[in-house]
Amino acid sequence: MNLFRKLADLWLNFSRGERNGILVLSVLLLLLIFFNTLIPLLPQRKITQEQKNKLLALADSLWHVPDSFRVISVVPFDPNILAEEDWQRIGLTKRQAGIIIRYRNAGGRFRKPEDLFRIYGLDSTWVRSIIPYVQIPQSRAKETDTAVHESPGGEKKFYSQEYHKPTNPGSHYAGEINTADSVALVRLNGIGPVTARRIINYRTRLGGFVSMEQLREVYGMHPEMLKVLNEYFVCDSLHIKKIPVNRVGEKELSLHPYLSRWNARSILKFRDIKGKITDVNELKDNQILPDSVFRKIYPYLSVE
Repeated sequence: MNLFRKLADLWLNFSRGERNGILVLSVLLLLLIFFNTLIPLLPQRKITQEQKNKLLALADSLWHVPDSFRVISVVPFDPNILAEEDWQRIGLTKRQAGIIIRYRNAGGRFRKPEDLFRIYGLDSTWVRSIIPYVQIPQSRAKETDTAVHESPGGEKKFYSQEYHKPTNPGSHYAGEINTADSVALVRLNGIGPVTARRIINYRTRLGGFVSMEQLREVYGMHPEMLKVLNEYFVCDSLHIKKIPVNRVGEKELSLHPYLSRWNARSILKFRDIKGKITDVNELKDNQILPDSVFRKIYPYLSVE
């Protein structure tokens, strides 16, 4: 009796509005308990196989795979002879395929499947997915990269890279952008001392160019200048200076144009936690760097 009296006193202590709220919530709670008990007892509607097939077809039609990762009917291929349209067929855009063709036309060669990582602008995930299909003949793997030297008469000759620089200052030639000095650059129409200095300074900050496309990033670079540079120079990424991520500090990392101080700290924090970075791709796989940053910085990082 005392318990009921205490409950009654407690109930009367609530205002009219509070009592109404408690009643509404109690009714809702009872309804939820009732329906939760009732639902399992209701007859279940079975889904036919035809309906399952329609749902699967709908899900498949809604699944979107980005074109850059779409690989269709891939067969073993040699990247040194694959045509531009075939590159597009196995997942590259027209622009990406064009970069590879220009690299080959300038004398660049793929000696091993992993050389595809050297091509600026290719997504590393796509490269890893395609590497198992790359087959390079032994004879081609031993070929020497060449550069083009065009004589005043228009005749094109090919030399190994160490001999590609002309002795005749008046001749037209394809030099190597990572080894070119300001004298070689200012010989070209439209390239003055200021632009040449900017190219060399930016090249130094990067650690070298991995693609001629990076010249677009040079301050004050105009399309006309870029066209001239692309016509007379080639890019060999073997000349780039790599950053040993297991041995550098935050300051050196953040000095690279592609890395912010926040990116540098993220790399070092990951390295401290892991102990040692054994594969550069770990920075992408563990989302240490955004994809847009990783694609650009990848050629410059080393785990040695």
